[in-house]
Amino acid sequence: MVKTLIYRKYQRRIHHVSTVLRLFRTRCHDTFRVLPYAVVHSMILIRRLL
Repeated sequence: MVKTLIYRKYQRRIHHVSTVLRLFRTRCHDTFRVLPYAVVHSMILIRRLL
């Protein structure tokens, strides 16, 4: 009885942590996807300025 209650409590916490990690991972993935485009864009801008 007590064990199941503790398990439920921790299960909720684990679920919360996993959702946060998933959001963080997707955000990082988006940044990595955008990064090359940003680098290319900045290089083009630098070439125009020089």
